Amino acid sequence: MHSFLRIDGREDDLSSARMLWYPAQSDEGEGIAFNIAAMGRRRLLHLVGWLPGIDPPDLSGRELTITAAGPDAALDGRMFRVLLVRFGRVTSEQAVLSLDGEIEGIDADSDARMLVAADVACRVAAIDVPVYCLRCGTALADETHEHTSFIGGRRITSRRTNPTCIACTGTLEPPVRCSACGEPYAPEQVEWASDEGSLAYTCTCPHGHSVSGTLRAA
Repeated sequence: MHSFLRIDGREDDLSSARMLWYPAQSDEGEGIAFNIAAMGRRRLLHLVGWLPGIDPPDLSGRELTITAAGPDAALDGRMFRVLLVRFGRVTSEQAVLSLDGEIEGIDADSDARMLVAADVACRVAAIDVPVYCLRCGTALADETHEHTSFIGGRRITSRRTNPTCIACTGTLEPPVRCSACGEPYAPEQVEWASDEGSLAYTCTCPHGHSVSGTLRAA
């Protein structure tokens, strides 16, 4: 499928797109929260949403209307006033969807609106869940905690696992072990950068697990 983005009739290709998802509950029951990012040579599209379901295929044929999206849906940093998301066929590896919406004008105080349409084919992946502490290698099975957020005006709750155990939380040092398998990293397998309050990292272990993330000071 050819992915494209059309703004007021002008069309640009989208070169890549990805949908990350995780299970989350709302007042409506079990569901899927998703984060979609699509990029082209000059464009960046981002949206987050929630729909009932257990696995990605449950999104097939579903529709979601996002109004007053705020940071939940944006194109090149401009927020959507309204956005209709229509899912086509969705599998555990790929999702096909179409978008129709209206974004704010370029000028900050402008009342102008621009019409947006897109067809997007996304790679689908579940959000990585850490299994082992990336500092000491302790198993994290018993260290999940509840996290509440708002998506599209809807309150959702999910279970989250931090990449470090309680004993290592707040330690702003580069990862030592793979959070997927617990294997120690060689120095050349760790890329990182830090400031006073956070550390960003990208690591690839000997088994090929690639992990990226950010640690923050307690």
